[in-house]
Amino acid sequence: MRSVVVVGLVASAAAAIAGAMFTTNAQAAQSTIWAGYVATPKTGVFNRIAATWKQPRVSCAQAPAYEATFVGFDGYSGQSLEQAGVYAQCSGSSSTYYAFWDMYQSSAQNPTQSVFQVAPGDTITAIVSYVAPEFVLTVQDKTTGQSFTQDATCAGTCLRNSAEAIVEPLFNVSTQQNFPLANYGSTAFSAISMHDSHGKTGTFTNTNWTTTSLNQVSGGTTLQTVSALNKKTSSAAAGSRFTSTWHHA
Repeated sequence: MRSVVVVGLVASAAAAIAGAMFTTNAQAAQSTIWAGYVATPKTGVFNRIAATWKQPRVSCAQAPAYEATFVGFDGYSGQSLEQAGVYAQCSGSSSTYYAFWDMYQSSAQNPTQSVFQVAPGDTITAIVSYVAPEFVLTVQDKTTGQSFTQDATCAGTCLRNSAEAIVEPLFNVSTQQNFPLANYGSTAFSAISMHDSHGKTGTFTNTNWTTTSLNQVSGGTTLQTVSALNKKTSSAAAGSRFTSTWHHA
């Protein structure tokens, strides 16, 4: 499905590369488009990130409005991005949900693709990995059994110097502003894991990389916030879970 949504996903990469998305203070970082967590390696690069969440139902009080949940590489500080996840789209009072993959600086003819439709409440696992010379982008709907895996090569410089789990609105190419962020309530990420090029495996609390939390703030208005990372439990590794919460469109 090619639409303004698809174009918007690519355009968000351009905003990151332009350096307009992130400002840092002593507490954490703020982004004009992202909420979530980002890891940057102290040495080496990332080879894999995965996360699971239950797709929330968005409230379409205004339209158009959009929300995308994904994992990926490079969107934080690199000159590229590689993403896989699900986006929600409000048209009138109705909402639809699509699994997608996205690469900026991809060799693919149409680098952003909506692959299959999902439903609110479905359990989603998204994985982005690098198996030289290709990126492998996967979305699995654990509820319905639908899944896809897309192999794509980088057409430019894809550094893999950040790994992230993110919720974002989409970018309107026509107005050069974000679309309203659809009210998704909250999204609970779980089973987050990363691998780096040194063979290290861990979560956002791994000491081999630096982790930054991101709240989305635009024009002085807080649009999304994220919780603290979880502590270790009998069922979850420390740093493998967090929740993002919608506050404002």
